[in-house]
Amino acid sequence: MSENAKQNIRLNLDENGMIVLDPGQEIVVKGRGGWLNRLTGTPDGADLLHYNPADNGIKKFYEYSTHENPHGAGIVFQEPDLGIPLDTIGVSEEGKLIGMLVVNDSGDVVERFSITNAMLRLKKVVLVSSEGELSINGEFKGFLSLLFSPDKNRLSGYVGIFTPKKPEVVKVAEMENLIFSSFM
Repeated sequence: MSENAKQNIRLNLDENGMIVLDPGQEIVVKGRGGWLNRLTGTPDGADLLHYNPADNGIKKFYEYSTHENPHGAGIVFQEPDLGIPLDTIGVSEEGKLIGMLVVNDSGDVVERFSITNAMLRLKKVVLVSSEGELSINGEFKGFLSLLFSPDKNRLSGYVGIFTPKKPEVVKVAEMENLIFSSFM
């Protein structure tokens, strides 16, 4: 930030001591671990964006935003910049692949990771072909067999389950499918 941009910000407080931002006015509060919180004034309050940018400006892990909800409730956008669009890996669902579980022939999970963790922390090259074939650092790991969404209304993104054999069709499941099937 330039010296000219550094300034004291005057915040308006309401009768309860709550900060009131003018529409379009923004403040950014730095949190621990590189997380940022951006408040943007709206005509009826403020929108919140909570995110963690990498050194190159990519948003990693997730961002939480209230921006597109008229009631102010937020949604977690997982892997906002690093997530793999599903239409590029042979799936007609809308959304992004945000994590992977690699399962062996016995059905045991042998690897589990988010894209941010694999790419930025572990420095792995993660590729999923248009046929749903996962490779990490050039090593075949499995085929996309199932996409799982923990909560379609509050969390964006899907975790991919990769198995040694290619399925005829990639199944899509949400938490409610698992809950209802366990009681039926």
